[in-house]
Amino acid sequence: MRRIPTLFAALGLALASLGSQAADDAFRAALARELDNRALAGQVVGALAGHHRGTPQGRFWAAYVALERYNAPRYAPVAARHGLSGGGWWITLKARGSILFARLFPERFLAMLAEGTGKYLAGLRAVAPPADAGDAAFLRYMIEQERVQADALAHAAAQRFEVAAEALEGFVARE
Repeated sequence: MRRIPTLFAALGLALASLGSQAADDAFRAALARELDNRALAGQVVGALAGHHRGTPQGRFWAAYVALERYNAPRYAPVAARHGLSGGGWWITLKARGSILFARLFPERFLAMLAEGTGKYLAGLRAVAPPADAGDAAFLRYMIEQERVQADALAHAAAQRFEVAAEALEGFVARE
């Protein structure tokens, strides 16, 4: 009879290990996607900040550039630890298309970006925390900075560029 509790304990440990590995894999996949998003945003927001320089929308995009610069050294060590990097030719192509679309249809671009970022944030929030405490803390950071982006983009889509810029600037100053 003593074997049954031991068997259940071993089974429980095995199942916990599988759950932990699934959470770690989900985090790694979310991080890979986030690194691509950061690489894409880095290209797009810089171009749009230059295009709209001297306007309220320009201040918003410049604040977004500052956020991306702020994020870069925070993401780099986590990406390196996981052997990941964002970007590549596909991201560059997508960035060029996004910049062109944003210049031709600025209101539509902002609305699509705000909606997409909100959905993306919901997906990030659904990622189970990984077993590693540092990775779990970084997932919380990824979610928080994405939440700030979603809020700022919602304001920008409503043409409240000053409020949007203040949200991004406040995050960078607060951290």
